[in-house]
Amino acid sequence: MQAISIGLTSSSPICAIPFLSDISLCRRTSMTGSGHIMDPVWVDYPTLIHVQDTVLEGLLDDSTGALVLSLTLKRAEMAIQDVAILVRSSDLINREQIAQCLKLLVQSAKRSSHGVLKISFEAEAAIKGAIAMHEYAFDSIRHSHAIAYRRSTVDGVVLKQFTYTLDYLFRQVNRLIPTYQSQISALMEIETHLDTLHGLINQDGILYPIAKEDVLAELWSMLTCERPTVSSEKIQKNFALLDEYGSNRHSALVTAGSGLAALQGLMHGIQDVRKHMSHPLPASPIPVEVQLGSIQDALRRFTTAVVKFQRDNDRVSSAAKDM
Repeated sequence: MQAISIGLTSSSPICAIPFLSDISLCRRTSMTGSGHIMDPVWVDYPTLIHVQDTVLEGLLDDSTGALVLSLTLKRAEMAIQDVAILVRSSDLINREQIAQCLKLLVQSAKRSSHGVLKISFEAEAAIKGAIAMHEYAFDSIRHSHAIAYRRSTVDGVVLKQFTYTLDYLFRQVNRLIPTYQSQISALMEIETHLDTLHGLINQDGILYPIAKEDVLAELWSMLTCERPTVSSEKIQKNFALLDEYGSNRHSALVTAGSGLAALQGLMHGIQDVRKHMSHPLPASPIPVEVQLGSIQDALRRFTTAVVKFQRDNDRVSSAAKDM
């Protein structure tokens, strides 16, 4: 039986990522005696399409409005920098420690605002890549089905395209997971820095006891009261950005967390499909016409999803310009 190697072992970098160390790929894979993952020997496009469709479409849906969210987080990052500038020239007892904490917070905030866009771009690229793979598979299978004299020739083409698609999906998931994990890491770093800042502010005693989510906005408000040179427009604008920073971070975290969970599920699904179809051919193989119908259905759904994603993004972006 033929086999391909994907170079994944329990010591691979992906297996060191939290939440991934216990997946089947890192514990044990379906292998031949040579230690390679086995190729499928028969094809079930309907099952594969079912496994991939919901996940990839969901990633795209969750990324709608990413540009606006990223810009909002970027503006909040700049507002935090303004807070840091005022802290350094203030008479706060812990101003050096607070300023250093804000510096680290800005660095993590920068990563998170960039991460929102990166997730969106990569999700769109993944689904467009899947469209290209399915179009190529559909055309190749349909062409061979039209001209081939022997069923074995058609079956060979179907199997070849199916294996290509499995490999492509695996590589895409393997590439996307660290991106989502990196975004979660940046957002968790922000929480750590805010915890530290909250403790320093309470220790300094400059503000009445406040919740962690309010510390940035309240600190800005307190510091600007002592700076009449700061325009009231900027004071109000930054206060609003800092006041809403918590809910915007939460939105980014929900997107990254749900996306990571979905990708882990897709990773399991791809491996289950490959393992199941590396076993002997069933007595009644799925007709080529059914395989083609499943691919065509996936193409329709993916194309519709991309068009909707682009339309919704344009609408959200236009609305943001009017704010």
